[in-house]
This record gives sequence, structure tokens and C-alpha cells, in this order.
Amino acid sequence: MGLLLVPAARAQSRWYVSGSLGTYFRENESGPEGITNHVVTGPGTATDTFDPGLLANLAVGYRLGAGLRLQAEAGYAQYQTATTNPQSAFFPPLKGQQFTRETGGGHTILMGTLNLFYDLPVPGRFVPYIGGGLGGAHTETQHSRFLDASGNGFLEGGGESTRGVALVEGGLNIALGANVALVPAYRYLHFFGLSSSRGDEVAHIAKIGLRYSF
Repeated sequence: MGLLLVPAARAQSRWYVSGSLGTYFRENESGPEGITNHVVTGPGTATDTFDPGLLANLAVGYRLGAGLRLQAEAGYAQYQTATTNPQSAFFPPLKGQQFTRETGGGHTILMGTLNLFYDLPVPGRFVPYIGGGLGGAHTETQHSRFLDASGNGFLEGGGESTRGVALVEGGLNIALGANVALVPAYRYLHFFGLSSSRGDEVAHIAKIGLRYSF
């Protein structure tokens, strides 16, 4: 009787790569604002709103075991300021009326984080996960010009900043095959130290990604 030699099945590697795209929703920002008319500067306050933007991520991950995954990630986000509502007793024409962006107002963020995720012990193709991460981010903000309903102009300055970032994420691993998974998820982002007067930046992300395991 003959014997048939069958090659051993290749064990799946612990390594994987992933990419995702999402919509970036930055929360409104309010607080004290120094306002100038090019001659003198006086105190005031302002509330800014933001248009939804784009977030893109690329990551390399390693399965530690027991459902834990360690992931190094690089991200890019872009969005624009939509409106500002400045108010100042020092400048009576500024009474909190809404100014809408005419030009500028773009924000670009490059970030890197180290994340730890936990895949819940759920059998089947649909496996939920939770986790979080820490890292750093560099932001570039364009100068902005706004107009109110009467055609009056208002300018906001731009600049650059580097700060810490933390994230919390929950999602669902949907197996499409032995090595590929579709991953819809929600992410909360908190950037620290945007400014001492107006607080930290907070954003909410709805995203979908693909993960390939080697």
C-alpha cells in the first residue's frame, strides 16, 4: 500500500499590517482669545466650529497572545475651521456674531501612537475589540479670514504645535478569509496642550479598515 506525503499546514504569523480611512469630527472649541486691531490688543472670547475632515492610518501589529495585540501606527488628519464667534467688550463691534470662513483655516495633523488592543473571546467571524494608545502629534494650522453677514472681516492666526495624544477605540473584526479582516471602528482622540487658554483638542472618528495577517 502506498503512502501519500502531505505538506504540513503553515502556521499563521503573529504579525499583521493594517490601513484605515475615517471621518474626523473635531469638537467645538471655546475660550479666551486675545483680539487685536493691528494697533492694540484686548481681551475677548471666541467659539470656533469645524467642518468634518479626513483621517488616514497605517499600522504594523503583533499578536502577544491571550487576545492582546500591540500596534505601532502612523496617522494623518486634515480638516478646516468653519465659523468663529468672537466677542469683546474692548472692541464693541464684536458681539458674538458668527463669522464664516472665507479663506484658509486648514489644519493638518501628523501623529504616531503605540496602541494596545484586546480581542474579546467571541467565537466566529465577528470579533469585537477594545483598546487605546498614546503618542505624539504635530499640527500645522493656516491663517484664516472670516466674514460676518455684513461683510466685516475677522482674521485668526496660524502656526505649528507639537503635543501629546491619547486615543480610545472600539471596533469589530470581521473575518473575510484566513488572512484578511474588515475592521469598522469608532475612535476618540484627545490632543493635550493645544493652548493654555482654550484647552485641549478633542475629536471623534468613524473609520473602516483592512487588516492582513501574514
